[in-house]
Amino acid sequence: MTRGALGPVLLVVAIASCSRADNVVGPSSEFFNRPAVAPQFAARDADQHTRLAALARAVAQALGNAQVRHMVYQSIHNSTFREHKLHLRTLLRGAGAQLTAQLVVGRGNGATQARVLALVDSAVDLEFYMPVKEHLARWTPDGPLLVATALHDHEIPIANDLNGTAVRLSSAEIAPTIPTLALVPVEQDFPAIATPPPPQFKMCMPESCGGTGGGGPASG
Repeated sequence: MTRGALGPVLLVVAIASCSRADNVVGPSSEFFNRPAVAPQFAARDADQHTRLAALARAVAQALGNAQVRHMVYQSIHNSTFREHKLHLRTLLRGAGAQLTAQLVVGRGNGATQARVLALVDSAVDLEFYMPVKEHLARWTPDGPLLVATALHDHEIPIANDLNGTAVRLSSAEIAPTIPTLALVPVEQDFPAIATPPPPQFKMCMPESCGGTGGGGPASG
């Protein structure tokens, strides 16, 4: 991340279902400073914007739950990565089980954990953190909060409040007065997510497998 530049980062696609948008701007000059999206994502921009907008709104609504908000607050403050960043996929599959469960609830009937995680996996790899230092210093888990997402640089962002309502910002260089969590493509080099090893099978004779039929693999 370029520290010397006062660049914006967040590009959030306006969510059509949100009919109200308020301007929330403030005096901070340090906003979401990030480089432009990598070229390999350019062809998928429209699709990725849709997915990221849906995720940002869903995460914001999930954070409307006080227990989930406290969990995310503690996870961010306990993060050992630069700027207290979290890897979204790792969080949702590990310590952030409460957030995952609340995302399932927010998706309505028919939603499952597998479907929510599939939506996350279908988007670009994302990190989750509060990029404005002044925001992080005064953020409390019981205070107001915005969630915003982005692919590109130099765009006026749209955020979501804890009701999932779109909050339109009037400047790309000035941070909102409300503490804002960024849900953006990863810059941090996070460790690879550990995946369970595949099941192990062994061949056996019928008598050793406990059966009388033809031989076959025993469950590992």
